[in-house]
Amino acid sequence: MERHHVLAIVNPRSGLQLGLQAANTLQTSLQQAGCQLTVITTRGPGHATHIAAAAELQNFHCIAAIGGDGTIHEIVNGLMQRSTPAQIPIAIVPAGTGNALALQYNLLSVRDAADKILRGHPTPLDVLQVTQQHSTTCCINIAGWGAATDINITAEKLRCLGRSRYSIAALLQILHPHIRPASITLDNHSLTGPFLFAVACNTRFAGHRMLLAPDARCDDGLLDVLLLRPTSRWNLLKVFQGIADGSHRNLPGIEYLQGRSITIHTSSPDPLNLDGEISGTTPITATVLPAALRLLT
Repeated sequence: MERHHVLAIVNPRSGLQLGLQAANTLQTSLQQAGCQLTVITTRGPGHATHIAAAAELQNFHCIAAIGGDGTIHEIVNGLMQRSTPAQIPIAIVPAGTGNALALQYNLLSVRDAADKILRGHPTPLDVLQVTQQHSTTCCINIAGWGAATDINITAEKLRCLGRSRYSIAALLQILHPHIRPASITLDNHSLTGPFLFAVACNTRFAGHRMLLAPDARCDDGLLDVLLLRPTSRWNLLKVFQGIADGSHRNLPGIEYLQGRSITIHTSSPDPLNLDGEISGTTPITATVLPAALRLLT
């Protein structure tokens, strides 16, 4: 077997703060297989982006992203900022709360990640380019507006509750829904009127095992878009229950669409959920960049 040299970027604060433990487990597994691991621990928000943008990568087999979706988000943005496209693949080491991209590829443990580093193959990864009025960000999971943002804001305030915080935040949203007017364009198709949320998905899962977009793939060059129009609290409860297994897509008020670009305009700036982080405001345009990066799967 070829001897690999892996660059590991570790977020020690992601999820339940299991990043360093996951890094130690991965290092033991790779060393037993004769591989070398260079570990860099992030010092705060944005540091993983800086590392991925500035590191000398030519001698590494892959970048191991040890953390959650936020850590992968930063690494992806760093790689996309490089002056020449980064050909180095990303290996996902799940150590966050949601781990949506890891779930997409059934990577459930550090052992799974080590196996992909040793025996996996690079596969294309689509990236969502999200353009706001004064900035551009790259996403690999979701770009959400409305309740998708409200729930995340509430969940962050309940972080001490661990993974259950998303369910509690969703229940609070059901009790006190916030309906907003918006103008949405998906490719050349225009939709107007009040909405509860609009979410552009690159992955099937969002948050912790919420099967938001059952048909989403990360290599098809398409966005899977969910729109929810105003509905009763009872139906809203069924929608959020259905997200657990994907059965929500056929409920009243839900529109499940696909396209390559979505634009959202609102009457006033509204906050956004970009890969689980509250970042920026409307208006936005999210466009798929097909096969912009690579994953080890």
